[in-house]
Amino acid sequence: MGKELGRILREYDVCEEALEWAEPYETLAEAWNACERGDWMIWLAAKAELCTHEELVTVTCECAQLALPYAAATVAPVIAAAAANAIAAACIGVAARQVLDAIDPAADPADADADAAAYDIVYADVLRQCAEIVRKRILSPILMAEALSR
Repeated sequence: MGKELGRILREYDVCEEALEWAEPYETLAEAWNACERGDWMIWLAAKAELCTHEELVTVTCECAQLALPYAAATVAPVIAAAAANAIAAACIGVAARQVLDAIDPAADPADADADAAAYDIVYADVLRQCAEIVRKRILSPILMAEALSR
């Protein structure tokens, strides 16, 4: 990991998983462009105040909407609660997991392994799509590096 990238990530006290993931990257721009965890990106943008509250809410709402196609109509209240939680927390990972946890609550336990594998695939896909939204809506890596180095 590049010295400046390591300094920035430690300064903002990112989780150990994110530090390990960022190890091969030299710069913040490289890591930002490669990241497939929209929840991490939103978290860093919020923690480092890289965008306005309105921008953060907009991005978080767009990301929360990604989970809607995977939810059964019977979990509408859970979806609404998860979206509200995402807005309040400015962290889509929490909302996406709550929405996906609510999918088909009466499923046969015998299908648990298949469901878990499908869940992981859907969850990763939602986070990957969220990362693309974040990259389009929140500061470019160059501007972000300048903001973080202040």
